[in-house]
Amino acid sequence: MAPIVLIEPDPAYNNDTLSCIILVSSYDADNDTVTYFYEWFRNGNTTGLTGETVSPTLTSVGDEWACIVTPYDGTDYGSPGNDTIVISQAEGPENIPPSAPIVLIEPDPAYSNETLSCTILVSSYDADNDTVTYFYEWFRNGITTGLTGISVPSNQTLIGDEWTCVVTPYDGRDFGLSGSDSITIKVIISGTYNLNPSISFNCAFGLLDLQYTQFTFVDDGSTVVIQPAMNGEGYMTGSSASEGTIDVSFYSPGSCSYLFALQGTFIDNDTWQATFTVKFFGSTCFDCTSQSWQITGTRV
Repeated sequence: MAPIVLIEPDPAYNNDTLSCIILVSSYDADNDTVTYFYEWFRNGNTTGLTGETVSPTLTSVGDEWACIVTPYDGTDYGSPGNDTIVISQAEGPENIPPSAPIVLIEPDPAYSNETLSCTILVSSYDADNDTVTYFYEWFRNGITTGLTGISVPSNQTLIGDEWTCVVTPYDGRDFGLSGSDSITIKVIISGTYNLNPSISFNCAFGLLDLQYTQFTFVDDGSTVVIQPAMNGEGYMTGSSASEGTIDVSFYSPGSCSYLFALQGTFIDNDTWQATFTVKFFGSTCFDCTSQSWQITGTRV
């Protein structure tokens, strides 16, 4: 019995690979093992092609392609099966690229001792039901890093860096719109830090005596409080230092007003460098003159 043969895809376009499929195998009454021989014809002429497929580089619009499959049981050839198809147009239906995925960088907030991971929260939608793959690219401060995996190791990140993960979908034919997320590397602020050098200063005949060996930071993510300011009576405060920048102050008005300020940056999660300044204003400050220290704080 002749096999039942089908050429796929149907309809076929000149950018498609043609495949000759045996839908129903030949029946052999002797239960012999049957093998099949393929032959392809274009516009009624043999092509010399004897495989199961035809490359799209060989097809043209309007060509009539026929696949003839002849069974052989080891002794005799049986009746061939065949199918014919016409290449219908220059290209297949227009491809619809996949939609942009929704992307999230985790963890959030991210600190400089953590690995960043790029997660696809919502996958791309492909109207053609094509299989979608994703390509990752990481940017640091707007510049590509060459990193193309789903994560960035902690040893690549620095405080204050803005990291962006761009994810581009591909459906096998076209790239879709990219999805992205960005995050700025923060520093863990709260804690007690030893000062180097320590601060030792007195004036006003000993009424003002500054002896600081440590500063304690309390940061809630929006504000930071640094203790002490002046003999424990006030605290230096400012915006959160979680982005790595320290800018806090304490001002006390009076006949001798004074301002305490600490300005600097974190160089890693456990170390900062800053200028500590004490300024005096007024006619009753006696021998108190403005002072400043370049200090380093190291987490205890």
